[in-house]
Amino acid sequence: MLITGFAPFLNQSINSSAVLARALAQELKVESLILPVVFEKSFIHLKNHIDSKSHFPKKIWLLGQAKGRSHIEIERVALNWHEMSVTDEEGNLLGPGPLDPYSPSAIIQSNWFIDKLQLDPHIFKISHSAGTFVCNDLYYRSLQAWPEKRQDIIFIHLPLLPEQITSKDNENTPTLDFDIQFQTIKKLFTAAENESSAPC
Repeated sequence: MLITGFAPFLNQSINSSAVLARALAQELKVESLILPVVFEKSFIHLKNHIDSKSHFPKKIWLLGQAKGRSHIEIERVALNWHEMSVTDEEGNLLGPGPLDPYSPSAIIQSNWFIDKLQLDPHIFKISHSAGTFVCNDLYYRSLQAWPEKRQDIIFIHLPLLPEQITSKDNENTPTLDFDIQFQTIKKLFTAAENESSAPC
């Protein structure tokens, strides 16, 4: 299994997805990989890493930070679209437009254990928009590149950690404690493992 997160961006010192990816990988004894917040390059970095291994990961869990979201959210839909209000870490300001004009407008993650999950709705939910920034770009390109592995690839958006809030943030900016995020994703992992081992 491979768990990815993103490096800090927008002058932040940490990224909740990187913090959780490293901690979960250590706890679950799987591999982690931290990706740059750069359009297309994040996917290239992921693909090069996977290509360097002898086996494709059993599962790929892509974690991303979503400022403004209060829940841990599994993304159901990856959009073939980019539309940016801020630049990525290399100064790119892309869109609006498709990531690939010759591919479907969206890829829906429809056949997976997420339909059977029973987690606290105050903490966790299923989302139908991964946004139009680098997180969505990575998710779409991953599902597009490995169609035979789609049911083993998911994207999970995470809220900010409390320590990420600065004086520039609105006092109502949502956060979620590390321990809650950590334990919730561990439950997801257990559910996924149980589903994988269930008889057909």
